[in-house]
Amino acid sequence: VPGAHVVVRNDHSRGRRCAADIGPKTLQLAANLALFYSNHRNEARAEVSVAEPKHVLKPARAPLGTVKLRQELAVLVGS
Repeated sequence: VPGAHVVVRNDHSRGRRCAADIGPKTLQLAANLALFYSNHRNEARAEVSVAEPKHVLKPARAPLGTVKLRQELAVLVGS
């Protein structure tokens, strides 16, 4: 399902950075922002995928903004 993309910058972790280093409140805020700016804005709840940037790919000849996730770390419920 198409939706909004939110990037959370993680500067607190030296070396390998992963979503596990980001706090649950930050992940929930990012999920709420993605839900707000998506086509599901008027729904009370929706699934939001979480992935590291290295697992986000743009398929060849895909429309602008379309991405493919190689590996999802978690699915959050926004709002």
